[in-house]
Order: sequence, then C-alpha cells, then structure tokens
Amino acid sequence: MLFDDVTAEIKLLKTKTGEIDSIEAQKRTDGWRDVPSQGRKWSGVFHQVPSQGTISTINKVAVCLKDQEQTIIDQLIGGSLQLDIISIVGMPGLGKTFLAERVYRNPSITSHFHILAWCCISQVYCKKDLLLGILACIDPKAQYSEMDEDDLAHKLCNHLRKQKYLIVLDDVWDIEAWNALKISFPDYANGSRIILTSRHHGITGKPHHLRPLDEEESWELLKKKLSITIEGGYPVELSVLGRQIAKNCSGLPLSIVIISGILGTLDQGRWGEVAERLDSNSKIGATEQCKSILELSYIHLPDHLKPCLLYFSAFREDQEISVKRLMWLWIAEGFVRKKESESLEKLAEGYLIALINRSLVMEGQKDPLAGSRHVTFMICCMSFVCEKLKIKIFYI
Repeated sequence: MLFDDVTAEIKLLKTKTGEIDSIEAQKRTDGWRDVPSQGRKWSGVFHQVPSQGTISTINKVAVCLKDQEQTIIDQLIGGSLQLDIISIVGMPGLGKTFLAERVYRNPSITSHFHILAWCCISQVYCKKDLLLGILACIDPKAQYSEMDEDDLAHKLCNHLRKQKYLIVLDDVWDIEAWNALKISFPDYANGSRIILTSRHHGITGKPHHLRPLDEEESWELLKKKLSITIEGGYPVELSVLGRQIAKNCSGLPLSIVIISGILGTLDQGRWGEVAERLDSNSKIGATEQCKSILELSYIHLPDHLKPCLLYFSAFREDQEISVKRLMWLWIAEGFVRKKESESLEKLAEGYLIALINRSLVMEGQKDPLAGSRHVTFMICCMSFVCEKLKIKIFYI
C-alpha cells in the first residue's frame, strides 16, 4: 500500500472509534483491573505501568526522581486529616505521570489507603466516562453504564464514604475538569488524598513543580537507555557526542527517551548528524525541541512503520489498546507486508516491537483476567501524530 493511501484508510478508521469506545467502556464495566499480589482489600488500576511481558524491556529504565517521590509520599501519608489535594505540574515530557505512578504503587501508599483509583482526563473528556472509570476501579463487578451523571456521582460518593482513599486524576487540562468531579469526593477528615497531574500552573491543590533533569542526570538517563538499545552496550568512544545530545534535550526525560530510540537504530558514524540537528534547534525552547525530536524520529522511521504510527491517531490519548486487536487492525488495513517465511501476525508484532524500541509506544499493563497485553500511545506523541496526519490530509 502506498503511504499516500494511508490517510484515506485512517479516515475510514475514524468511523470505527465509536465501536472502540464501546469496547473500552465494556472493559471497564466488566471489571478489568490490576490484581495486587497481596490479599488485603484494595482496588485500583495502573495506567501505563511497564508489564512483565515479553515484547520489550526498553521502557523500564527509571528516571531518578527518588527525592521528589518521597516528598509527595510524605505529603500523602502525613499532614492534616482533612481531604488534601496535591498537584504535580510541569511542561509536557517532564515525567508527571511517571512520578505519579511511582508514588501510586509505592508499598507505603498501597498499605496506607483503603481505596486507590486512577483516572486519565486529558483535554477532551466526558464526565460520565470519568465517573465510570473511577467506579470500575473501586467496584469492578458492578454495572453502572445505564446510570446518568448525577446518579454516578452519588454512587461514587457513597463508595468513598468513611474510606481513606487516594484518587489520581492524570493530565488535568483546566479547573473545569476538577470542578466537574470534586463534588463526588467527600471529606470525612480521615486523611484521604487527591493527586492531580497537569501541564498548567494554577490548577487547584498544593503544587509540586516537577523540575527538568540537570545535564548530568540527562546524560545518565541517555546512557542507561542506550546500554539497553545498543547490542554490546553504550559505545564509550561516543561519550562527547552523547553528552552534547543529552544536553540539547533540555532536561526533558521524554526527549531523551525518544532520542535514544533514534540513536539505537543509526550507524554510530551518523550520531554527529543528530547532535548537529539538535544543536541548531537548541534555542527554540524545551517544548519545541521535543517536537523537533519527534519529527526527527519520524523522519528516521522506516516507511512501512509510518502508517502504523499514524494509525494511533484513531485512538484516544493514553487509551490502553489490546496488542492482538491492534495487530489485526494493521493487517486488515493492509499495513503489514506479507513475507513467505513468517505469518502476518508475527510480522505485525515485529512492527509493534520496532515502535516500542523507538520509545514511541509504551507497553501497558497485562490484563490479568484475559491474559492479554496492551500498549498505550503517549500524549505528546499523539499530538504530533495528529498534526502530521492533518498536514498529510491537507496536501492530498
């Protein structure tokens, strides 16, 4: 299939998003959740948590945020008994969701709170879906999809009554999203907490401003990523170039992770080209630099992977996507090039592994009920892909 034909295929796919949404809603009401290993009463889902699956281990390198993680844990466990709100704020790519997840699944947190729930909000949201998502964390076997918003809000409030709970609202874009939900979070002066993550300052709650990585931390992260990406480990002789590249990622972990995916696929003699490209853009600011790195990653992506990447624009931001379903959708759309020696499904899995190894797609949590695997597409990457698709449509 010619790449110019891909846009028409993706336009058709947009008509299928209603079906995908209904499947996701059914998954929530059918009780999909992460099952803890401990036997205590606990409810919750982890969003974009690396799995123990076999697709790849490339995204399991952690940024050293121990000091910030412990600060937030102390705020959650200590302090006033009144309901308290903590907001983690910072520009896209700093690792707000990553830090929130580290806190959320810390043993001292999971043992302290009676109820834990995670909800991704994003720029476009539906209040009913948010309430259903939170309720699915708390009461996964119940069926609430036929209830209206007011009844759902009342039901959630009842579930949280007299319980010490922690609710994470990830990627809150504006105060209206918080105002739409806060009535459902009762305050019984028992130490319950809310965490908000947002790129916008001024969101309610005690702000925890996420700092960029310094030059040494940036360099250490790049080395760790490349030591996994490159067979034989990181090439010491390229340390000077590596430091230059890390410095020009403006302290954004996302930029460093994506650039490592580019470097891992290039002949080491071409690293200088990447360093030169980043250096020429070093004055444009961290957010624009991140966009330029995504553009660079897209340029270096093999042609047969580009339509697969653009295909993610049909899904919601941070939606967990079934690996098997995604692969068969790619196959149905004709994106997977047939080879005599391998099955189409095996080839499609190879395409997905290639995108994961380039840090453009993240492994999601394995479904403990169905045994299936999921992937998620990062919000910053989604914005880039949607913009790229708009440009492609415009020129057709």
